[in-house]
Parts: sequence; C-alpha cells; structure tokens
Amino acid sequence: LLAKWGSYGKGDGQFGAGILTGMLMTLDKDGNIYIADPGNARIQKFDPNGKFLMKFGTYGSGDGQFSSPTGLAVDSEGNIYIGNAVIGEPIEPRATLKFDGTGKFLGKWGDPGDTPYKYIAEIKIDAQGMFYVSEFFNNRVLKMDAQGKVLVTYDACGKKNELAAKMSPAGVALDSGGNVHVMDLNSNRICIFTSDGKFLSTWGKLGEGDGDIIAPTSAVFDSQGNIYIADGADYHHANEGRLRKFNSSPPK
Repeated sequence: LLAKWGSYGKGDGQFGAGILTGMLMTLDKDGNIYIADPGNARIQKFDPNGKFLMKFGTYGSGDGQFSSPTGLAVDSEGNIYIGNAVIGEPIEPRATLKFDGTGKFLGKWGDPGDTPYKYIAEIKIDAQGMFYVSEFFNNRVLKMDAQGKVLVTYDACGKKNELAAKMSPAGVALDSGGNVHVMDLNSNRICIFTSDGKFLSTWGKLGEGDGDIIAPTSAVFDSQGNIYIADGADYHHANEGRLRKFNSSPPK
C-alpha cells in the first residue's frame, strides 16, 4: 500500500455511499484521477498524489446533473464521459453525458437502438477513440463512435440461442490485439470477442482457486499482456473485494 485518502461525507475529498459495480474511477493523460461519487451525485478530480482539485455535478434530471454517476472515461483531449445509472426514478436513462476538463457540460449522446440504456456500469475508450459501453441490465456491451453511433453489439457469450450465453457485463478490458474481454459478473467468467463482435472463447469459474473468478467487475491489461481483474465484491457472495493478476494465457 502506497497511499490512501477519503472519508465518508459530502465535503471536498469525501465520498457518499454508492454503487460498487463498475468503473468508478479513471485517469487522464497527466495522471490525474477522476472518481465518480454516486452517493453525492458528482465527479471529483484529484492529482496523482490524492490532492483534491475540483468537483462537478449535482443530483437531478437537468443538463449536467446525475441520478447516480457510474461509468467514467476521459478521452485524449481531456473530455469526460459519464454513464448515469437510474435507481428507482425516471431520470434520463438513455444518454452518456459529456463534459470538458473543467466540468462544463457539453452535451449527451448515444443511440442504443430500440432498447434504452439500463445501468451503464463502465465506459472504456480504445486507442482509436472508440467507446465500449457496458450495459449491465441490458446484458450487452456496445461499441460506439465519438458521436454515439452503435458500431458493434456484444451480447452473447457463445451461441445466441443458448441461455448460458446471456451476459451481465460489468466492464471490459481491451488487449493489444483489439480483442474485447467482457467481465460477466453473474456468471463468474470472462468472455472474449474480436473487435468486430465475433465470440472467441470464455474462461473462469466460481471458486477460490488460483484460476477462479468471483463476480468480476472491471479489468485492465498491462504492456506485457497480463490482465488485472477486480472481483469478489458482489452482493451475491460473502467475499471481500480483491485484485487478481493473470498472465496473457489465463487458465481454462
């Protein structure tokens, strides 16, 4: 452990209670840390050492307001994209909200097709500026361009007509080959797709062994191809959260 900061509350640098599933923090190109604070309906920004820099957002349904901010990403220009979970209230569920680096609301985008967004757990951006939006309750991941146009839908971990193929995607990780690794929380597994949506394989099973996965929520690859997976904090299981590292050829 190198450092820690924060406490419960509403003040600068404090956090309210909130949703655990999904990517609630991300970094910009300068290493500044953005953290979604669902309990206080806001985003907070810290420097790499944890010093509070700024905050933005309030609770509500107006432009730039949140019900419960969840998915969070920053693009190469410093713009911030935020998913807005709707918990029990009819607050705009369809849009991904966009802000500039100062927290100024720029707009919202996203056309998920005939099915409205339901609980955006995570947003990732690849090197080409494409967005990967994990929709937990719609059982899919959407690949979208910078204007919010849906390019690819990842929605079946196997054959579409099989019940076992249904996913509960809490997040994604993108490897150096462009493959999309979906964290399938309820099935305790990782589902792997090509960038254009072809299903490749799956790995992981529920358990406490070295190769086992318990409710994976988010993951990232390092430059050597190792994958780091956050798991174990799902309410279905009496486990504390943990971070696990696997090599580029994970166990079957």
